[in-house]
Amino acid sequence: MSVCHRKTGHGRNSIDSNCQWNRLLRGFYLMNSHPLPLSKANLLVMMKHHLLRPSRKGSVVGVADDLCGLHATSSITPYLSLFNRIDGFSPEDLNRELNLKRLQRVRAMRGTLFLVSREMFPVVAIATRASEDKILRALLRWHISNHEFQTVSKAILSTLNQHSKTIVEIKRDVPRKFSRTIARKMGWRVMKRTNVDEVLNLLILQGKIQSQAEPLVWDDVKWDGYGLRFFSAIRKITYSPTPTGTDDILDNSARTKLVESYIRRYGPVAIDDIAWWIDLPRKIVANIVNSISDELSKVRIKGLRPEFLLHKDELSSLQELNQEHSSVHFLPYEDPYAKGFKLRQRLIAHSFERIAYPTGGALPTVLVDGRIIGTWSITTADHVLRLLVRRFDPLERTTLEKVREEGQRLGRFLTREVPTEVTIEGEKQWRQIIATSRPTYYLTGTPRRKE
Repeated sequence: MSVCHRKTGHGRNSIDSNCQWNRLLRGFYLMNSHPLPLSKANLLVMMKHHLLRPSRKGSVVGVADDLCGLHATSSITPYLSLFNRIDGFSPEDLNRELNLKRLQRVRAMRGTLFLVSREMFPVVAIATRASEDKILRALLRWHISNHEFQTVSKAILSTLNQHSKTIVEIKRDVPRKFSRTIARKMGWRVMKRTNVDEVLNLLILQGKIQSQAEPLVWDDVKWDGYGLRFFSAIRKITYSPTPTGTDDILDNSARTKLVESYIRRYGPVAIDDIAWWIDLPRKIVANIVNSISDELSKVRIKGLRPEFLLHKDELSSLQELNQEHSSVHFLPYEDPYAKGFKLRQRLIAHSFERIAYPTGGALPTVLVDGRIIGTWSITTADHVLRLLVRRFDPLERTTLEKVREEGQRLGRFLTREVPTEVTIEGEKQWRQIIATSRPTYYLTGTPRRKE
């Protein structure tokens, strides 16, 4: 048994550091003999993701770094993700960072679009760029020879030498002799696109070209249908060569840094979570984890089978966490918290997983104390913005009140000129809305009207 005692003089610092280390070790052994409560594991991630009241501070770029990037498949998502994480956030706060290019758009983990900081961009771009084998397989699928790929690549990069351009401008400026239409049979459908389209896409996957979406004009966004279909208000996307300097980082080094960042920002996580998130084989991820094992601790989470990884310096944070009063969030489509894990039982009951993640993508979800309790969507009628909440289980009255309160706050953020109604499944108004709606309108997350 180790006994910590106070000592004055030259030996005090070493004694204090030993005491601190012993406390961490005791916490480590405690968590291995007594699994970590799921609520506490989620609470730690929420704190790191700026979803708890004391942590809802910081800058747009700082929050993006703390999430390993903002999901940007839908151009709306980064704005709503930041609304949930920064008190007093305004859409102009993100637009300013985009205009100053302090956040850059990159096709990264799992081929998904992210907004990442300039500092994080080289690591993310190198760690997630497509392998040569993947590029070759794509060329074979579209019947593009390597010679044609190199020729069209040079032509595209040449047109982007002076300034960024849209896809229409790129196609216009690439010499006609290099461009052709390709037809590819996919099941009973025939897909047609030009070789310029496909080569541009492969250059993005290689990390040689990056895209930039035009910042949103918030007042112009039409919210009807959000959460019911894929929803993006992007008006213009331009393409430009990737800044030089990213090749200075080796692939292995970049992957290790990205894995370490993910564990630090999303932990506790399982190896399967890491492999899925970064889109690498499990064996490669296991080797990376082994190379940084001195910095990690293993913990168990009550009710979940795998072993979970956590940075050692977060053990003390776990001991200090206190459950705050009920917190409610309306997370957007593909929010990093809802989409950050492969093992989703930590966030949602298995029986409801297919509703919240119908095709793998995360629908807009209602979060209560770190758990997904329903999905949400928007319809507009009679100059009213309706937030429709599909709940998975009965909710306590106090929770319902907090859901309505947060829904009203979201409505004021979306549009200040239109009143907001929050309608929860089971209410009379909900049944009226469903009964009078078009059955094909409710595509995902909300029940269709019975014929």
